[in-house]
Amino acid sequence: MKIIRIFFSVSIQRLRHALYSAIKKHETLHSSITWDFTSKQWIQQLEPLNDEGFSLVIDKFSDYHNNIEDLVQGEYALGIHDVAHGRMVRLHIVSKSNQNAKDKDELIPGDIIIFNIRHEAIDGTSVSILFDTLKQAYSSTEEPMINPNSIRYLDYMLYLQQCDLSSSFAYWNEQMVSFNFARHFNRIPIDRP
Repeated sequence: MKIIRIFFSVSIQRLRHALYSAIKKHETLHSSITWDFTSKQWIQQLEPLNDEGFSLVIDKFSDYHNNIEDLVQGEYALGIHDVAHGRMVRLHIVSKSNQNAKDKDELIPGDIIIFNIRHEAIDGTSVSILFDTLKQAYSSTEEPMINPNSIRYLDYMLYLQQCDLSSSFAYWNEQMVSFNFARHFNRIPIDRP
């Protein structure tokens, strides 16, 4: 999750278009994850972008500073992402209800944008890449360039399926043998009870 406080005016419409462009470019952000009961494993597949590719919530408060902790906790709620249909990203805009913006499309200094992205779709390294793409798409009226020769997420997944990962699994199994789950379990955030 990334929380950004606005220090200059931001167009909500341009932000939405930029986020759509970034999701279109980074395929893992519009992939679905479902449990296959037959094979007893998680299945991830790319989903077509039939709309913006993210869920959008806009909240208005006269003084949201008192509610910010509740807003952040709400972002951890179950079911806010529809991972079965490729909804890995949630854009939550929090603005002042008495804002003096020129129009309703504009965020003003002090407003907050919360980007909530499922951990299956992004890691720490990828966050900066995503936000570089987002910044580029917001600053331009053109779609971000997609290099047709670049390695796509799907290519990487197909490559992994062909690899012999038994030594990696053995390594991590060995590392986890002595791991005290009972001691550390309460500190690990979980998605399901």
